[in-house]
Amino acid sequence: MAGNSRRTRPGLFRGRGGSAFSDVGVFAIYAGTSPEHVDDVVDLSLEELRRIVAEGVTDEELRLAKDQSTSSILLGLESTSSRAGALARQEIIHGRRISPDE
Repeated sequence: MAGNSRRTRPGLFRGRGGSAFSDVGVFAIYAGTSPEHVDDVVDLSLEELRRIVAEGVTDEELRLAKDQSTSSILLGLESTSSRAGALARQEIIHGRRISPDE
C-alpha cells in the first residue's frame, strides 16, 4: 500500500494478512484505527482492493509480503504457544512438520 501519502500517514491504517490452506488462500485487510479515521480506512481498503483486482500486485509487493511471512514464521518460533500453533497447522494442512529452512 505504498505510493499514496494517505496510506502511509501514521496512525491511520495498519494491517494486512492472509492464510494458506491446502487448496485455497485467503486475502484479508484488517485495520486498527481511531474512530475518527474509520471512514478513511474503509475508503483506502476498498481503493486498494479495487487496484489489486484491476492491476494485480507488483513484484515488489509480492516480495515484501513473502519477506514478512518468513519473518513472522521465524519470530513465531520464539514463542511456545506460537510454535505449538504453527506445528498443529502444518500437521493439519500438510500432514507433516515443515522445517524453518523449508
